[in-house]
Order: sequence, then structure tokens, then C-alpha cells
Amino acid sequence: MLNYPQTKNIKHDKFLENLVQTSLFALENMYIPEKKEFAQKIRLSDNNTYLMGKTSIRYTLINLIWLSKAKNYNLQFKFGLKDILLNQLNKADKYSGVGDLGLLLWAASLLAPEDITKLLTKVNFNKILDSYNDAKIELTMELSWLLTGLLMASTFNDKFKSSIGNLPEKVYNIIRSNYNGNGLFSHSGNKTLKGKIRGEIASFADQIYTIYAFSLFSRQIHNEEALLVAQECAEKICELQGDNGEWIWHYNSKNSKVVNRFPTFSVNQIALAPIALSSIQKASGKSFNSSIDKGINWFLNNSNNYNLINTDKNIIWDAVSPKVSRRKLDLTINLLGINSSTASEKIEVIKESSSYNYGWMLHAFSGKTSSKTKTNPENENQSNLFILK
Repeated sequence: MLNYPQTKNIKHDKFLENLVQTSLFALENMYIPEKKEFAQKIRLSDNNTYLMGKTSIRYTLINLIWLSKAKNYNLQFKFGLKDILLNQLNKADKYSGVGDLGLLLWAASLLAPEDITKLLTKVNFNKILDSYNDAKIELTMELSWLLTGLLMASTFNDKFKSSIGNLPEKVYNIIRSNYNGNGLFSHSGNKTLKGKIRGEIASFADQIYTIYAFSLFSRQIHNEEALLVAQECAEKICELQGDNGEWIWHYNSKNSKVVNRFPTFSVNQIALAPIALSSIQKASGKSFNSSIDKGINWFLNNSNNYNLINTDKNIIWDAVSPKVSRRKLDLTINLLGINSSTASEKIEVIKESSSYNYGWMLHAFSGKTSSKTKTNPENENQSNLFILK
């Protein structure tokens, strides 16, 4: 077992050090200077990698959050985090959702807390829950990002905290209403037709970001209910974890059953789950190390079988899954209440790599190695980073 997060395994430590380096290299290659944003994805075609056309505000904000930690460990990169942040602050009034605003608050809290109040002139926080569609349909993941951002900003900027009143409690209560009492959060509220049809089919992301937000809320607001709900959710996703350690992607939040095992995402296995489960572990005192270890070991033990790691390109592919057409069919069948199985389907690697994966990995593993890892701008084309010797 890897005993995350305090490992003494030299081979594993070297793997993590190389993972941090690769994440920094990847983000430098996916940064678009003229837009001050990161590309959404890299895709492989004819043995060459290509940046997909669009940049992503959401992925840029996630990368800002976690690059701030890398900076604290003196890891070097070519782009200025505050310049990227300022660019986002200046156009926050053009954002289309509270999820992205939450991520922006979170990033600003870590990089420039004195600038958080700039948002008060661009966003009417008193009406935020009625002004954006993701809030109106009560999307769990996006509201969890908002809750985390509000809590972080309130911690680091007193003026902002006094200006938003009890907004964090309001957001918490909406997310709490998406909890069915059986360990899982729904994907959204059920006040709209789409929510009634789709809402109960929840993703791993709906659970994991909420565990993180509720853990933070329980500590900051001293709310025992948030702690208990977050712990129940953590226990449930661990109970439903695959036999080999893979984290399930879709659940039926109403009956707490697995809807679809796939895709199995690399970032969930080695970063997202460890970070969120460690947060509830810290808040509750209950250990989730066994499930964290299983998830990381799935990646280490299966990555070669599925070729999730491209050592020539220094890329970690997003996921393994049956073909997309079958994946969508499975979800549709389950929405109709019919059980289906992808066990006999051929599993394939999704030959795409999302930039935010690397931001999460930096947060999970910066500082977890025995040596101080720094990038070397003159040696950006290193290969075979994942060969463990």
C-alpha cells in the first residue's frame, strides 16, 4: 500500500516527483499567452499532439488555484499567475455561471486576496443565486465551487465577508437539499423538468467537490451537520468503489446504486479523490487512506495495461472507457430505469488530455516528494519521465 499522503517508498516518491515535473511541462505547453488562458485539451492524432481550439476559463481558474501551491514549493514556470488572475477579475462580469465565479474567488483568495473586493463592483452577490442558470437549476458541483470560493474569500478578506452576509449558509442549504440522506448528492435540484429527469443521475464530481466544500464549511462555520453529511458521502463512494480501486463515474443518487462504472478518469484516481477524502479525513478524524491507496494503486498498476501514460509525449491521458457511443447508450438506458452492464465491452483509452488534470495533480503531489522539484526550462523535451528505476 502507498499509505497516501505520507509515503516513504522511494520508487513511489520518484514517480510523484516525475508526475509534478510532467504536470508543469504540460501546463506550459497548454498555456496560450495572448489569451492568458489555458487550452482545454491536448489530443493525439497521427502520433502528434494538438491543442484543441478553445481555451477554457474554468480550467484556467482550476489551474490557478493549484499552481499557487506549486509556487509555494518554489516550483518554477514561465507564466505569471497574478497576470492571469487579473485578466479573469477584469472580465468577471461576463461570466455565465456561479461555478466559475466560485473558482475565481478561490483563486483570488490564494493569489491576491486584497483584490477580491474588485468583484463587488462587477457581481451583485445579493442576487447571485437568481442571476445565473447553474444556480437556478441548483447544480451540485457548481454550487460547491461557489461555496468553497465564498468561504475562502471570507477567510482572507474581511470587507468581502461583511458584504456577502449569510450567502455561504444560503448556498450550503441549497446543496444540502440535493442530498437524499442515503450517502449521495443528486446532480441538481428537481424544480425544473430537466432536474426531474436528469437530476438523480449524479457524477463522481458531484460528490467529491461537495465533500471538499462541506468539510471546509464544517470547520469554518462549526457546522456539525455538514461534517456528518460529508462523511456519509465519503463513506458511500468508498463503499461503491470498484474492486480494483477505480472510482465510479455515475450513480443513481435516489437508490445509491452504480449507474455506470465508466469513464475511469486518471485525475480522479490520483488527485481529486485523495484531495477531497483527505479534507474530510482531517475534519472528521476518520481515515480514508485505504480507499485513497486503492485508487492510486489502480492508476499505478493499470496504467501500463491501458497505456494511460505516454512517455514519449509526457502526457497522461484523461480516462479509459468503452466507446463513447456505448457510454451514452448506457446512461440513456439507466435513465429509463433499466440496468445495463459494460463489463463485456472493450475498454479503450480516451486519447485526450485536459489541462486541469495537471493543476489537480500539482495540488495533490507538490511537496509530497523527498526532494524539491523544479522545472528546467532548458530541458523541456525530457522523455520517459514515468520509467521508475
